[in-house]
Amino acid sequence: MDGLWTIFGPILTVAVAIITKNVIVAIFFGICYLSIGMNGVNFLGPLTDYFIQGINENGFILIILIPLGVMLCFMRIGGGYKAFANLAHKKVNNRKQASTMVFLLAAVLGSGNDLISNLATGKILKPVIVQNRLSFYKSAYISASVGPNIATPFPYSTYFIFCIAMISMLVPNVNAISFFFQSIGLSVHTWLAVILAFLAAREILPDLGLMKKHQAEAATQTIDETNESEDLSAIGGEEVKADLAAFVLPLVVMVIAMIATSIVAGEVTVAPGAFIAAISAVVYTLIRGSVRPKDVGKYIVTGFVEMAPIFLLLTFAFAFGAQLKLVGFSDFIVNALSGSLSPAITPLISFLLAVAIGYTTGSLGSALIIMMPLAIPLGIAVGANLPLTFAAVYSGSQWGDQTSPISDVLIENSGANDVDPVGLFKAMMPYRFISLGACIVVFTLLGFVMKP
Repeated sequence: MDGLWTIFGPILTVAVAIITKNVIVAIFFGICYLSIGMNGVNFLGPLTDYFIQGINENGFILIILIPLGVMLCFMRIGGGYKAFANLAHKKVNNRKQASTMVFLLAAVLGSGNDLISNLATGKILKPVIVQNRLSFYKSAYISASVGPNIATPFPYSTYFIFCIAMISMLVPNVNAISFFFQSIGLSVHTWLAVILAFLAAREILPDLGLMKKHQAEAATQTIDETNESEDLSAIGGEEVKADLAAFVLPLVVMVIAMIATSIVAGEVTVAPGAFIAAISAVVYTLIRGSVRPKDVGKYIVTGFVEMAPIFLLLTFAFAFGAQLKLVGFSDFIVNALSGSLSPAITPLISFLLAVAIGYTTGSLGSALIIMMPLAIPLGIAVGANLPLTFAAVYSGSQWGDQTSPISDVLIENSGANDVDPVGLFKAMMPYRFISLGACIVVFTLLGFVMKP
């Protein structure tokens, strides 16, 4: 089924997202386009199948939204948000400190799980962001650049285990863990994105492009112009008593539970730890009397409903990703562009292909699954530096995933900060172009310098 027509599916989808500023409309357009190419006039009938397949392949991400939503809701009504906000207010007195707090919280949560960082950072720090007139677009950019990247080297992360398995399978006679850390050290975007976010947070790097406009708008707002009742509801409401344990306990329980369940299962597991953390948040608020037993069900539903917009966007994105696999989009791209390569430019070409696949599919996992089994054997065949080739694929996949307006990273962070995903995409592009240019230069130079 692969062919030139498949390229226009993701290209047109991204274009529609930028024009309409509506990601759901854009993705639905792309889904219909690909379905017409596969099924002709009967394109509406199979749409359900694509959604089911997308959910089947990514169900754990959708499922984990439920306990995370419940946990965050009970952290809020238990006074955890208010306690953290009070603590932050004591430590944070200006915009620079507020953006630095966003950076630090995203790093802390990301070291446990990047999904939690994406979904929670903006929500937890909303009062601090508003009080110090920090743009929510800048907050979303910082958290989207820190959490997904800072999680990379931690041994309990999903992608660490995935990469170790791929290395063991594709690269014979090497220590997979040593190879991984050697490669990740060369993954330019992984670390440059974090550095740029830190420099932006500390205002060493000035606001660029649309980010300057968004920040100027936020800076001119007065506290009276904001919805103070909404700000209070974001941390639980005026009647909620601050309780720092309600914030810390579920997060600590989640990390411990994730590690324990992963050891028992023999593989990285996230969902059980999230459910255990949600239960601990509910039980703690009951014990403390922050919520009445008869209201528990209501707040559980509230927690899920608050995640519903992200749930809906991700469902559409996963259906679109399932279609792209069915039509052989990535196979066509790789077969058309790979050809015969010299060892020196293999890392660069691998990076650019990973960028294209990660960006058009909006998925780090899809790009890695597609590119690793192709780039590593290709690198072995032509005699390229394998750790550098691996790093180029990982870096390119991350860049594409963290830049695409249809990416779950942008969807999650925009939802947490109440901003438009396409608006966030546009605002962060100058920073992403800096990273892209640096990656191209570095992987080009290292391809010639780092010979096997």
